[in-house]
Amino acid sequence: MRAHRYEYHRTHESGAPSALIESPPIMKIDEINAYVTVIRCQSLQQAALSLGLSQPAITRRLQNFEEALGVDLLDRNTRPLKATATGRCAACGLSRTLILFAPADSTDSPA
Repeated sequence: MRAHRYEYHRTHESGAPSALIESPPIMKIDEINAYVTVIRCQSLQQAALSLGLSQPAITRRLQNFEEALGVDLLDRNTRPLKATATGRCAACGLSRTLILFAPADSTDSPA
């Protein structure tokens, strides 16, 4: 079981904590990019080469991402590497998210 983040929500005028709620996961764009690249390449090593990172750096990003979400995204017992059912659903939406955050291509800008 993965650790979850919790915080107190203050709703009373006194400022006293009234309820313990789970805070939303913090997703970092570099972790999302690493995950989507691993899914595309089906290999940690190929994803690392594609992103210009070491394989341990990719592994750390994936572990941090899974920890933040509280789910396993990859089945690490398969070769080639495969996403879990949850991971497949996440990859589709995350690929679209990366497009929104992609830097503008400088060749498309007017001179």
